[in-house]
Amino acid sequence: MMPKNIETIRRSFTVQASNFDSKTVNFTKKEYLDYIVVATSLTKTDIVLEVAVGTCANGRAFAQSPVR
Repeated sequence: MMPKNIETIRRSFTVQASNFDSKTVNFTKKEYLDYIVVATSLTKTDIVLEVAVGTCANGRAFAQSPVR
């Protein structure tokens, strides 16, 4: 079932999509991501679930961590 406002949703996402993975957005800055990885003190047996953060910047930072 398609929502009645599907075209509005598509237009909105189209505008956002061009900056989807931009390095200028705060939550994609390497220094912030590095801090998050270090601050969580993950071990190799930990499992990370990233929920509703859009670009998966945190999940990718954890995946690239030397701890994995």
